[in-house]
Formats: sequence, C-alpha cells, structure tokens
Amino acid sequence: MSEIQTYVSERGFELYGSPVATTYGDVVSVYESSAASGPHIWLRTQRPGDADNDEVTQAAHMSVEQATAIRDRLTLAINRAGERWAAS
Repeated sequence: MSEIQTYVSERGFELYGSPVATTYGDVVSVYESSAASGPHIWLRTQRPGDADNDEVTQAAHMSVEQATAIRDRLTLAINRAGERWAAS
C-alpha cells in the first residue's frame, strides 16, 4: 500500500488521504469523527450532480470495530476479485 497522507481539518480532525474518485465518478472520503463517545470514523461518498440530477452525498458513521469489519470485507473482496479474474 502506498503512503497515505493525513490532513487536519479546520476543526482539528484528521482527514485520511485525498478523496478517491471511483470508476463511475463518485468521490469517497474517510475522516475522523468528532463523536465524544469514543473514536469513530466517517466514510462519505459523493456523486456529483449534473443537468438532470442533484449531487448526492451519503455518509456512514462507524466505530473502529465497525470500520474494521468493513475493511476486512473490502480486503476479502479485493483479494477474491484478483483471484477470480486471474482464473478467467
């Protein structure tokens, strides 16, 4: 994995790397939450608007345990995709 830079927001929270643009034009961001109940992470997706559609933003607020569960599923999906495509 390449080195991911962290940035600090105007409010003092960490942003983890630059937003990532996806194949279909969505933009995905990961950043620290301000939740006082313990460490939490935001995962945000944004779909830019166009002449026919408004911009759409969705965000998931996760505990570290929930974020770890999603990371584990992404890792499995990434590994399996490579295996499945290599087999074809």
